Amino acid sequence: MAGSQAALYTGRQEPRYPAYWEGHPYLTTDEFQTGTLAFDGVVYPEVWMRLNTHTADRVAYARMNGMEIRRLEPMGEKGTLDAGYYARLREGKYPLWKRARKSTERRTEGLEMIHFFKESVDYYLEIGGRFVAVNSKRALLRRLEGRQAELNSFIKRQQLSFNKANREASILAVVAYYESLNP
Repeated sequence: MAGSQAALYTGRQEPRYPAYWEGHPYLTTDEFQTGTLAFDGVVYPEVWMRLNTHTADRVAYARMNGMEIRRLEPMGEKGTLDAGYYARLREGKYPLWKRARKSTERRTEGLEMIHFFKESVDYYLEIGGRFVAVNSKRALLRRLEGRQAELNSFIKRQQLSFNKANREASILAVVAYYESLNP
């Protein structure tokens, strides 16, 4: 019985995924984690939860392992921000947000069909209350105005890479450096 937290446990059941699928549809792990959830103006501490990025199951506001998760509605430049769940990666003058989504894919290996989850990630910089996409080095430098030469020099000195594996860490480093130049 959910008792005072009944409002959190209403709605449709989470889909069951076949055990033979590779990966999982959740944001960071398939394990449930405790966090604080704010829903309909009520704060619920110590709620076991996980965010399904395949179905975008509802979470109004949560902190999971120190990461803030919010459902944001469309806003930003030319509608670049779709409604969905976003994780705040950094606070400060220029907050950075991440939206991870997972889709189901399949491939064949010999005579076997392999089903798996494929993750796609988009990054958004919040500038003056607006969200702008910064998924590449070029897009990031275009949004961080007036310091391109210094930022390029910093990127080279730090040997930052914007490939898929290093993109998040590189964007975080550049935004933090830019903020230190523009306090």
